[in-house]
Amino acid sequence: MERDELLGDEHFPDEPGHSIFGEVRRRVLEAWPEVELSSTRSQIALRTRHAFAWLWRPGRYVSGSVPLVVSFALSRRLDSPRVKEIVEPSPKRHMHHVEVRTVAEVDDELMGWLREAHQFASRGSD
Repeated sequence: MERDELLGDEHFPDEPGHSIFGEVRRRVLEAWPEVELSSTRSQIALRTRHAFAWLWRPGRYVSGSVPLVVSFALSRRLDSPRVKEIVEPSPKRHMHHVEVRTVAEVDDELMGWLREAHQFASRGSD
């Protein structure tokens, strides 16, 4: 088993979180083979030179039943009902939090946002 898969076991031991993590990982590495996954106690970061997205389980720290949250930074605010929360930690840096409940929600729209976040981070915004 690869190290990246073990990170998923550690952070998302239950279903459907484990399957959702696996699908995000698969699609991200398919799109950007150079992406590395790095882990802290609370989340898994997707990064090349800079981190561009973070995967975490809210039930670990706050009450809730959402199996996985994908957080990512963009230079703009997204206008989508899928975005649970947006914070602006600095000018022109909007952190978006998307709750993911099923593998089917790891779709082209979410991957498009991750592509934009990847490009934003590649410009040295991190």
